[in-house]
Amino acid sequence: QATGIGTQLTEHLAGVDNQLTGHAGEVDSRLESMERLLGERLNSSASAIEERLNVIGQSLEARLTAFESRIEERMSAIDRQVEERMGVLDRRSDQRFEAIEIGNDKRFEVIGERVNSRWAEIEHGIDQRAGNYELAVDQRIDERLARVESQVSQSFAEHSRAVDVRLDDRQVGMDHRIDQRFNNLETRTDARLEAHELRTDRTLEQNRNDMIERTDLLLQVFDLRIDQQRREIASQLDQSSKLAPVQQNTESDASGNGALEPVRSFRRLAAEYQPGIGSPRGGPDASLYQQIIDWKSSADEGLDRYTSDEEEIVEYLLSFIADPEAQGYVRQHMRRYLGTLHRIPPARRSGDRLLELGSLTPLAPAIRKFCGYQSIVGNNWWPGDDKVTEKLFEQTGGGERLAIPLHNFNVEIDPFPFPDGSFRVILCGELLEHLQRDPLHMLWECNRVLERDGYLILTTPNVAGCRSIEGVLTGCSPYLFSQYNLESSFDQHHREYAPHEVGIALAAAGFEVLKLETEDVWRRSNPAIMRLLGELGLSTDLRGDNIFALARKAGPPVERYPQDLYIG
Repeated sequence: QATGIGTQLTEHLAGVDNQLTGHAGEVDSRLESMERLLGERLNSSASAIEERLNVIGQSLEARLTAFESRIEERMSAIDRQVEERMGVLDRRSDQRFEAIEIGNDKRFEVIGERVNSRWAEIEHGIDQRAGNYELAVDQRIDERLARVESQVSQSFAEHSRAVDVRLDDRQVGMDHRIDQRFNNLETRTDARLEAHELRTDRTLEQNRNDMIERTDLLLQVFDLRIDQQRREIASQLDQSSKLAPVQQNTESDASGNGALEPVRSFRRLAAEYQPGIGSPRGGPDASLYQQIIDWKSSADEGLDRYTSDEEEIVEYLLSFIADPEAQGYVRQHMRRYLGTLHRIPPARRSGDRLLELGSLTPLAPAIRKFCGYQSIVGNNWWPGDDKVTEKLFEQTGGGERLAIPLHNFNVEIDPFPFPDGSFRVILCGELLEHLQRDPLHMLWECNRVLERDGYLILTTPNVAGCRSIEGVLTGCSPYLFSQYNLESSFDQHHREYAPHEVGIALAAAGFEVLKLETEDVWRRSNPAIMRLLGELGLSTDLRGDNIFALARKAGPPVERYPQDLYIG
């Protein structure tokens, strides 16, 4: 029995082994078929994803092409409309380009949102499908099939990397093409906008110049008419005043003659003298000519003697000048510089500003130190496109340093480049005599840029001074500087003024003259000429060789072309 039982057990074990062997083969075959099915599914899924990406890319390219063509058509339409509506270019072009920019921004935002949404959907789908695949594999594969799971995972990873690489390459290519097309579109748009802006600027500049020329002509005609009406009103007032009895107040000389007799005597005496070597042709004052000639040798004595306060200013001004030749020029003009500084009203507050017209003087550091103006602006005129430069004052030996802005504009032609009421004080030193045709333009602009109750200090040579009378009596020009300048016509004196003419010009420009004084800054007045004027009954006031006027802005300008200064 034991032997039979052993035999039966052996046979039964062999049958069990055969069954196990068959079951293992079936499991292996099923696993291999599952592996093939998974590989085929992954390949088909990757192919489907690539096809869908190709379709999406083609759709995006087609839409971008269509969008680009629409943009180009719209830009062409805009160009045609701009050409047709150039007359209303300012307002409508701005509105149209703003609408185009808003529409482009909105469309680009919509396209970006759509692309981002589509990519988000694709990424979500890929993630969801990969998760489903992983769940299915996890559910179907037993933990004992570690080898199969490892192979499947490895195959899936390889396919995923390949798909990621292809997706990255395709996305990079699409991004590059999209960027390139957008750059081309922006370049063409910028070029068209720039050309359009250039055409617009040229048109606007031409229109502006035409309007300025027409406005200037109309203003000039208007000013001339207003001046003519003022003169007619003044003439009517004079005629009406003459209708009333007025007592004539004429000065008489010792012999009882009227006011014309001193003038006749002056002309008679002046005609008795001839310039040149030798004595005059008779008359009671036969030595007058010789007295004039003798005075010339000592006329400038004493002008370089200064008080202690003046010495401080002189040394301070010269400390900013290193060139000996320039120092000689400043010393020659020093008496005028001192007279100008003494007449500048001191600053009231730190924000007060001073404008110096024709800034060729070394006065800026002294104005800051002795008058208290911390903000000083200069002006000059020179050929070139530079509108503002910097003028530097620096003491020799490395002491104080001052830099002021220097504006480039012609005072009798250009509007001053400053807002209304910009300055408390304007200094116009030795500039009036250099103007060629329109000094009232400068004075009107001074009125505009001065603040309320602001001050104007004006200096200019005195053509009615004792020195000029001396020149006339000796047969010379009464002008202080009458030579032609072959290098620059702006440096020569085109007209020198009498004190009352300066007063007329300032009053016409809306200024109240506070002080109208003269002072000898070049040569002392000849005593013989002053005695002659007294003997003839003529005033000896305001006979210094330079005029100093201090005026305050009293209101708007009154008269554009005073008849005593303008004709035509």
